[in-house]
Amino acid sequence: MKYQIKYSKAAICDLDRIWLEVFKASQSYDITVQYIDDLMDKVES
Repeated sequence: MKYQIKYSKAAICDLDRIWLEVFKASQSYDITVQYIDDLMDKVES
């Protein structure tokens, strides 16, 4: 069975905040994108 993930506005705001914090800590766009992609993959699984 395939599920469709729908993120609430609050969840999207949290992801934006996480993105900024990871970028500040890593100073790397690629690392930040990979971190968020991995996080969203975990949510999907």
